[in-house]
Amino acid sequence: IIMPVQIDNRKIIRNLLQATPPTKIIILHGGLDKTLPVTMGRELAAIDPHQIDYFEFPGDGHVSILTSQRALIFSLLTGRKILHKPNQQTLPLEK
Repeated sequence: IIMPVQIDNRKIIRNLLQATPPTKIIILHGGLDKTLPVTMGRELAAIDPHQIDYFEFPGDGHVSILTSQRALIFSLLTGRKILHKPNQQTLPLEK
């Protein structure tokens, strides 16, 4: 996957947060991601820690997070609780 570097994710997130009602944003980031630095995920989450939930998975990369955290991703998308713990320790951003 090639992602244009010109995308201003900060602007996109700020626009989403200005919606009425504000959009709830969830960011999941693999700590081993070599495509997008984990510092980017942390920076984006810090824009509004009350409206943005940030989960960091130290053992996952850019793509592996999609399979290793599948249950968590679907539970976050559907609002359903997962019946088991995520496969790896998560590091939520302190609020």
